[in-house]
Amino acid sequence: MNTRQQKYPVLSSILAAAVLAGCGGGTEAADTAATPAAAASPAYILADAMNDGVMNASNVLWESVLLEDIAADGTETYSGPTSDEGWNTLRDAMQSLLDVSTQLKQMPAGWQVRDPSLEYEVPPGELAPAAIVELVNSQSGVWSAFSDVLRGTAERALQATQTRDLNTLGEISNSLDAVCESCHMQFWYPPSAAQ
Repeated sequence: MNTRQQKYPVLSSILAAAVLAGCGGGTEAADTAATPAAAASPAYILADAMNDGVMNASNVLWESVLLEDIAADGTETYSGPTSDEGWNTLRDAMQSLLDVSTQLKQMPAGWQVRDPSLEYEVPPGELAPAAIVELVNSQSGVWSAFSDVLRGTAERALQATQTRDLNTLGEISNSLDAVCESCHMQFWYPPSAAQ
């Protein structure tokens, strides 16, 4: 298990509440995702958004804000960017994370998990792209709730970069992985997909 998840067990409860709250509602993404994609050029590639947007931005945070010390009382001390340029890079990454989280909730008609014109071998334990699309469509409220949790996390991170609040950024750095992993366990590689 990821140490970030072990350290923040309350996050699971928060995510569960957000997901349950979202189960009743649909999203624009879910309502329009059933529209067939154009064969040559899908409107939106989910894997690209995750890799190029979410992962790249998250990596900037994880590499910029580091845990330096944990005091006997559990108080954590973080280090972060030491220059305006470093803070600007981190701020831009958190703005990107916020933008991508908005896109995830409002994916356009014809979105695909992966570009169908490229070959992709589905690894063991991961759902096939068509199964992911079907799962997102059938659980649109849950997808919407996860998108909202990611957006809220990105908003907090962006605000913390603007005030240079290392404590909040450290907390977000530690919990962001759990936010992503919970969604992946629901839609990308749920336990039922394990071989």
